[in-house]
Amino acid sequence: MQRKVFGIGLDGATYDLLIPWFKKGKLPNLYKLYSNGAKGTLESSIPYMSPTAWTSFMTGKNPGKHGIYDFVQHKDNSYEIFFCNAATRKAKSLWKILSENDKWVGVINVPMTYPPEEVKGFLISGMEAPGVQSQFTYPATLYKELKDATGEYNLHGDYYTRFGPEVYLKNVFETIESQCRAAKYLLRNHTWDFFFFVFGSTDRIQHFFWKYIDPKHPGYRKEEAEKYGDYILKVYEAVDGEIGEFMSIVPKDTLVFVMSDHGAGGYHKIIHLDRWLSREGYLRYQLQKRNIGKEVFKKVYVQTRKYFPRFLKDALKSYFPEFRTKIESNLILSNIDWQKTRVFSLGIEATHIFINEEGRFPMGVVKSGREYEELRAEVIRKLYELKDPSTGEKVVAKIYKREDIFSGECARKAADLIVLWKNDTYITRRSYGGDSASSGNDIFDDNLKYGEIGELMALEQTGTHRINGMFILYGDIFDKKEIHSAKIIDLAPTIIHMLGLPVPSDMDGRVLTEAYKEDFLQKNLIKHKTKSVKDVSGQHGQNVFSPEEESVIKERLKRLGYIE
Repeated sequence: MQRKVFGIGLDGATYDLLIPWFKKGKLPNLYKLYSNGAKGTLESSIPYMSPTAWTSFMTGKNPGKHGIYDFVQHKDNSYEIFFCNAATRKAKSLWKILSENDKWVGVINVPMTYPPEEVKGFLISGMEAPGVQSQFTYPATLYKELKDATGEYNLHGDYYTRFGPEVYLKNVFETIESQCRAAKYLLRNHTWDFFFFVFGSTDRIQHFFWKYIDPKHPGYRKEEAEKYGDYILKVYEAVDGEIGEFMSIVPKDTLVFVMSDHGAGGYHKIIHLDRWLSREGYLRYQLQKRNIGKEVFKKVYVQTRKYFPRFLKDALKSYFPEFRTKIESNLILSNIDWQKTRVFSLGIEATHIFINEEGRFPMGVVKSGREYEELRAEVIRKLYELKDPSTGEKVVAKIYKREDIFSGECARKAADLIVLWKNDTYITRRSYGGDSASSGNDIFDDNLKYGEIGELMALEQTGTHRINGMFILYGDIFDKKEIHSAKIIDLAPTIIHMLGLPVPSDMDGRVLTEAYKEDFLQKNLIKHKTKSVKDVSGQHGQNVFSPEEESVIKERLKRLGYIE
């Protein structure tokens, strides 16, 4: 009889934290899997953002094939952007492939799974699901079943940061407990061959609490560190306890994998990339004609965001979400003079640089071919020379051209350049509006503010991502050894092989054969399926979120620090 596969996702987990904790005797359940399994670092996708990384994991493909590069992307032949979700994806998921091969699957809390797809089994969507009022489960009746059996399902409790560290940590524990209560019920009461559960709180706590564990962080304060410095560990300890309970439920011969979508670390400065593009003459803003109506409109909007009580702002967003979206779109985009702009940045992280190319964008001014290539080379050269004014050090680690790292039918959707910053201690934020055209050292923001947004004490993002995540493969078919050169796209084909199925030939990942014991591999040769797993039903380039849902997603990303 074919054995089951049980997976645990630890969003943002890094061995930089786990191994020191293991050495101190912490996290005994996770350490048992680590010490008795094949393990190693797991290279994430580029860019190593959650939507891209998780989609690369679930498809076994590079973004050029699955089409998700960021939380947002622009519509075809347009400067207008929309939020991505599972309907944007252009490749089949691991659980869809397993379902089509007659395997029962259970999937809980994986990012980029909303709207939920039909599978043989059940699916509960992850971070981009608007809320429990939306249809975030498959089948649709699952939410009621869980609510009746285990109580309310806490979908997003670990996003609410505005009430300070203690309340936030309470919310995190409640979220973990609620989601795991549902998972354990499903493990016991539903049929499954493959079960995968993702802990999102490990990533969120690192985003907000990294400054408390890093003395080199500019936001580090000794008295705060003494008070809050063990909060990240507390979350991992809660997760470890749940892992122990999971392992007591699954059959003894179950094959287990643990993985993270990327690593984590602190950032020290913000780089306003659009300010740099403006200073260099690549990005142009319109001359601001005095428009009294627009000025008043903008002032009212800004003051509303700054001074309205939370309940009034929530009410406005609830009743007028489309109005709010169009206000922000107008304020963001109307100041750019597209007919004089040759290069611009786009995306939540804004490390995506686009050439305003003729034929690709409605007001493209850069001709394809020689002009395009010369301009791109010039931008690369200048960016490599960009220095931090306070240290004199160059800040760019690597710049990738689109064709260097992406291949497939969606590669054309990618940015022309992807920028990685030195040591990942810099992050990029957009600076919307005409004031971004300023020059000088304001490209670098040294004045990071932590904990003050004019309401109650709120937590600000102080941690960010690193390219190396982690993985463990546990079971009697695996060697207890260190595995090198594993990539996030390798896990889907490996899991498919673990379940005795042929691996789709158009996956970019490979089966991690070096993790297996030799006798198992000899008896279970890798087979490939030549038929493409291309998903022609994907709604690529279309926004499937309603205006109300977009408003919710946007606010959630602001809480995470991705949007200012």
